[in-house]
Amino acid sequence: VLLLLLFHKVHPLFQLVAYTGVIKYGFWAMLVLSGHWLTGGEVHFIDVMLWLSHLGMAVEGLILIRVLSFSKLLAGIIWGWLYLNDFMDYYVGLHPYLPNYDHWTAVMLTTISMSTLIGLYIWKKGQKGINLASY
Repeated sequence: VLLLLLFHKVHPLFQLVAYTGVIKYGFWAMLVLSGHWLTGGEVHFIDVMLWLSHLGMAVEGLILIRVLSFSKLLAGIIWGWLYLNDFMDYYVGLHPYLPNYDHWTAVMLTTISMSTLIGLYIWKKGQKGINLASY
């Protein structure tokens, strides 16, 4: 997506996957690290830097998604993609490392909630009608 943007190309599918992904997983990493620290986990410099860089990821996605134009059809496809990721992470068991496995249920429920909120946002933002240029 960065290369496309550098060459002034627009590809709403790739951009929407990238922007929703950095929002969701930026906040996901911050949630996991914060939960670990708040329940007595050690705070290491590298973890603080990871927390800050993931905050930057989420903010970047929130800024960029505001200017992207896409169809409701594409919003629905990406919303389904977000839920598919949750299914693969928490039903199939492919989720990234959790520093405190006791938080698994809370992380799963929060992640599904994030998918729902992001999905609602992109659905509301999506343009009505089908515009083939929006794919």
